[in-house]
Amino acid sequence: MLIAYNDRMDTIRQDWRSFKAFNDTYAGAADHIVSILDAATTTSATISSHESSLNALLLNTAGLARSGINLIGPSARNLVTGLNGLLPHQRSADEVQPRVHLPAGRCQQLHRQRWPR
Repeated sequence: MLIAYNDRMDTIRQDWRSFKAFNDTYAGAADHIVSILDAATTTSATISSHESSLNALLLNTAGLARSGINLIGPSARNLVTGLNGLLPHQRSADEVQPRVHLPAGRCQQLHRQRWPR
């Protein structure tokens, strides 16, 4: 029996080293884990206290989606056909004069120069 135990001693030593590494990692992260759980508790309390507002938001969002479907739904095929018809023209325009991509700040600056208030 001792021979079998001695044969496995290296494996047992490695298991203890791995367990120590896990414990060291967990010890370093424990404060962060507790902070995350504390924040989750606060978030849960906030959601519970604003339940009626959140329900209204979800219902209004669903209503907005339904209105969009009702608006675009009947003409969806025509919209897709029209957009697909524009694609070859856009490709031709890109070949003649490629689009220039400007940073957002530069676009606003050009807009103000072109259309001052």
